[in-house]
Amino acid sequence: FDKEQADRIAEVRRAEEEGKIRQCNEGKWEFSFDEHTRPGHVVLDVACQRHLDSSLIDVDIHPNYATVVIKSKVLRLNLPAEVRVGDSKAQRSKTTGHLVLIMPKVNPKENEVSIRREKREVADLQSAAEKAKAEAERKRKEKNTAFQMQEAGAAALSAAGGPSKAVNIRGLVLPSKGGIAPPKAADMSAVSTTRKENTSNNANAGADVPPPPPKSYAFVDEDEEEEEVDEDEPPPIF
Repeated sequence: FDKEQADRIAEVRRAEEEGKIRQCNEGKWEFSFDEHTRPGHVVLDVACQRHLDSSLIDVDIHPNYATVVIKSKVLRLNLPAEVRVGDSKAQRSKTTGHLVLIMPKVNPKENEVSIRREKREVADLQSAAEKAKAEAERKRKEKNTAFQMQEAGAAALSAAGGPSKAVNIRGLVLPSKGGIAPPKAADMSAVSTTRKENTSNNANAGADVPPPPPKSYAFVDEDEEEEEVDEDEPPPIF
């Protein structure tokens, strides 16, 4: 790797001397610029592997751009402000292994407006995130409260021994706020029935027999003499 790294560095230097300068990230390295933590400086953080040997990293800082060759892969970036090359330094992070370039600005007040704007944007994003978190926490508490109310109502119903002495808590909290939705009505289905005639003999026999005629009674005056009854005469029919 040492020879390949040296050949690649020499190639990059010749291209820069010829004026062939363009931004590139051949190794797909992650990087970030920071002008907040150290006012008046541009800090470039390149995410190198922690166990990468520093001999495979070459750094070349210019007033308006910086070139880094890592394992024969070129990372060239334009800087957000003009920097003092002689006072710049490169170092490796002992915890993450990242390459950190600390470059003081020629004009320490350069980009102050954009820096303040960026700070406000970051603060607004943090505030929005905190509000979203608070809203989520509020909804969670409302949902827990509804559940606790449901459990308390069930316990009260069980202790009372019937629904007549219990308190109905359904509808106190909207379902959209974590409440309990009312139960859905049961589906109504049509049921067809068939009437069967009574075909028993007793029912038919009772239906054909007419009711008996009413009885007649004859009243006899005690003062009147009893009439002679002819024994051969058939009895009268009333």
